[in-house]
Amino acid sequence: MGPILKIPASAWPTKGFEFWTFLSLLLLYAKPRSILELGSGRSTSILADYANTYNRIFTSLETDEAWYNKATLDLVCLGIRRKQVHLIRFGESGRWYDIEQFKKLTDTPVPFDFVFVDAPNTGKGKSIGYRDFPEGLTEIKARARQCQTMIVDDIHRNHVFETIDKMLSAPDDYEKYYYDYPVLPKYPNSLCICVHKSSSGAMSMGDIQKAVGMKLYRDFTSASCKEP
Repeated sequence: MGPILKIPASAWPTKGFEFWTFLSLLLLYAKPRSILELGSGRSTSILADYANTYNRIFTSLETDEAWYNKATLDLVCLGIRRKQVHLIRFGESGRWYDIEQFKKLTDTPVPFDFVFVDAPNTGKGKSIGYRDFPEGLTEIKARARQCQTMIVDDIHRNHVFETIDKMLSAPDDYEKYYYDYPVLPKYPNSLCICVHKSSSGAMSMGDIQKAVGMKLYRDFTSASCKEP
């Protein structure tokens, strides 16, 4: 018998079918050549499936060994055997990824044009001091300098909402759409979808929303945040 693979003992509820359908259509319209994901989860399978189908670059970074194992196993079950999910350690600060390892893992021949930000956090999901770590935001911005689409999750937390413009090289060049989803009735979550105004993704947002019947809005502010 081989070694027992460490995987999460439990999981928390996530975004529903509506959003995952939206994400799949957005990928088809935006046609990204290189994708960066911070924090693995259900999105990993969708992003990896797209990248594998169209022979695109996909890099997913995960700090938790159990979730790394789960994401890797999920992709194997989909028939995807390319190394796309990477286990990354925290740096000396304990607040963000090890910078040198991050640079090495994100050194791709094609600049990232699609970025999904849902990490780093603690094992219990705390993100204050992690998602808004200044050096980390600088590193993301450097990797996202040619980003056409950026999705930032958990913006119902004000400290995460305030990171959006700090990760975009030219924030005014993007249209921002917001989406609410209840992970639990007690915890309404929100995310932001940033699409470059000149991108095919931006020009297709109306069609995608109509096809999915998804309600997006444009007037999210710090006052809208449910958490600090």
